Amino acid sequence: MTVIDEKPPALWRNRNFVLLWIGSAASVMGSRVSSIALPLLVLALTGSPVQAGWVAFAGMLPDLLLYLPAGPLVDRWDWRRVMVLSELGRGLAVCALVISLVFGTPGIALIIAVAFVEGALGVFYRLAERLSVPSVVPEGQIAGALAANETRMNSALLLGRSLGGFLFGLGRVVPFVVDALSFAVSFGTLVSMRGTVRRPTRERRHILREMIEGLSWVGRDPFLRADLVVTVGVGICVHALILTFLAGAQQHGVSPFLIGVTLSMPGIGGVVGALVAAPIFRRFGFSVTLAQMWIWAGALAFPLLGVGILPVAGALLVTGFVGSVGNVSMNMYLVRQAPAHMLGRVSGVALMALFVGNAVGPLYGGFLAEHLGVDAVAPILFAGMLLLAVWATTVPAIRRPPAFMAGSTA
Repeated sequence: MTVIDEKPPALWRNRNFVLLWIGSAASVMGSRVSSIALPLLVLALTGSPVQAGWVAFAGMLPDLLLYLPAGPLVDRWDWRRVMVLSELGRGLAVCALVISLVFGTPGIALIIAVAFVEGALGVFYRLAERLSVPSVVPEGQIAGALAANETRMNSALLLGRSLGGFLFGLGRVVPFVVDALSFAVSFGTLVSMRGTVRRPTRERRHILREMIEGLSWVGRDPFLRADLVVTVGVGICVHALILTFLAGAQQHGVSPFLIGVTLSMPGIGGVVGALVAAPIFRRFGFSVTLAQMWIWAGALAFPLLGVGILPVAGALLVTGFVGSVGNVSMNMYLVRQAPAHMLGRVSGVALMALFVGNAVGPLYGGFLAEHLGVDAVAPILFAGMLLLAVWATTVPAIRRPPAFMAGSTA
C-alpha cells in the first residue's frame, strides 16, 4: 500500500488562520484609531493637555500592570474564548462612548474608563493570540504566520495614527464608530472559526505561584534572559529618541504633518522587515539577535548629525525594520522553547519587558532633554546603544544561540 504524505495547505489557504488574521487586523487598526482619537477628544472637550495625558496613561497602564498576572490566566483558558470575550468587552466599552457622544457630552471619567477597559482587555487578547498560532498553523508554517502577524501590527502602526486624526476631523464620534465596527468584525471572524481547541491538561495552582514559575523559567533560559535585557535597553533608547525629536521639533516649529511622517517611519520599516523576516529567520535562525544589536547601534549614530527630521527618520526606519525581524525571532523562540502549558505566562514576561522599555524611554529622554538640552541627548543614546551591543557580543547565549531547525518541535 502506498502511503501518501499530504502536505498542509498553504498558509493563506488555511481558513482558520486567515479568519484570525483578518479579525486581528481589524481589531488592531480600530484600537490604533481610538488611541489617537481619545486624547484628541479630551483636548476638544476640555482643552487640557493634563487630562489628555491621563487618558493616554489609562490606556497604557494595563500593559504595565496586567501582563504578569494575565499570563497564567490565559494559560488556563481556551484562547479563542478569551479573544471572543475580550473583543465583546472592548466593543461594548467603545459603544458606551459612542452613545454618550451621540446623546450628549461624555465626562472625563467615562473616557478614562473606556481607555483603561480597552487596554486591559487588549492585554488578554494579545496573549491569547500568541497561544493561537501553534493551534491553527502547522509546525513548518509558524515562522511565516508570525511574520504575517508582524506585518499586520506594523501596518496598523503606520496607518492607524493618520487614520485616527482624519476620522476625528470628520466628526468626533466617527473614529469610535469605526473602532466599534472593528471589534464586531473581529468577533465575527473568531466565532466563524472551525474545529476545537486542544489545550494541555494542567493542574491549577495559585496564580502567584504560576507567575513566579513563568519568571523563573525565563530566568533559567540564558538566551531569553539576555534577549529581554536587550529588549528593555533598545526600547529605552528608541523611545527616548522619539521624545527628544518631539521636543526639538516643537522648539523649531516643525509642522504636525512632518512630525507625523517622521514618526511613521518605524511602521514603514516594520512592514518591510516583516515581509522578509521569515526567509531571514530560516537562513540565520536566532543568530539574528547579535546582528540586530550592531545595526541598531549604527542607526542610533544617524541623530549624531542632529535631532532633525532626516536623521531621526533614518534611525526610526532602520530600527523599525530590524525590530520587526527581531520580533519574529523572539516569538518563534517562545513558541518553540516554552512549554505549551506555560506559553501565556512566559509571553507575558516578554511583553512586560517590551512595555517597560517603551514606558521608561520617554521619561529618560525627557529628563535628558530638559536638563542637558536636546542636542546633548543623541550622543548619550548612541553611547548607550553601543555599550549594549558590546555587552551582547560578550554574552555566550547570544553569540552562540540555540540552533533553529525548520520543522522541529521544542
